[in-house]
Amino acid sequence: MPATEYERVRNEDGLKLYVNGVGTGYMWANASLVEDGKPPLFCQPVGLPPADFLELIDRKLNAMRRSNSFKESTTIELALLYGLKDVFPCTRK
Repeated sequence: MPATEYERVRNEDGLKLYVNGVGTGYMWANASLVEDGKPPLFCQPVGLPPADFLELIDRKLNAMRRSNSFKESTTIELALLYGLKDVFPCTRK
């Protein structure tokens, strides 16, 4: 979903369900990567409460605007993934 559309429907229940589904999908994809012995997309500490996906999207879009990297083609799905990577980075060993 384009970020411009997201901003128009930000407070609708249907959007919240959609974003929760995307975020949950990233969590399952991450778990699958770890199970397969591959590097995860992001490293959320065990026992931490679930991330607020809408807040992560908002933060990432705002950061992109401040750095002039925001484009009309920016999608919230990618903003969420990069938001998760920013908040829960993986450290290399």
